[in-house]
Amino acid sequence: DVDVDEKAKKVIREKVEEQNVIAEGRMMFHFIPESVKFYIKVDFDIGCERIWKDLHDNDERNEGKMTLDELKIKTKNRTANDVKRYMKYYNLEIPKFSVLFID
Repeated sequence: DVDVDEKAKKVIREKVEEQNVIAEGRMMFHFIPESVKFYIKVDFDIGCERIWKDLHDNDERNEGKMTLDELKIKTKNRTANDVKRYMKYYNLEIPKFSVLFID
């Protein structure tokens, strides 16, 4: 994951030097601290329903077909893993950096 983050950081830094860019990603705000940031928040259940619908409407996604309840469990687990990862590698607490954004 850190290698992927470093590559994304390098690519976006190069682009930022050339022109204005829109960078979407969970950690982009951290890699470009001088940027304007937008945090889009969605209710957990609504977000899971949207992901689940996209999984079932789009055969190109690699997550496979799962029930909505399975997806919710997977999403909660991913978020918990992200909390640990962001703290370990970037010393960031997700609940703390989320207060930087308008709800």
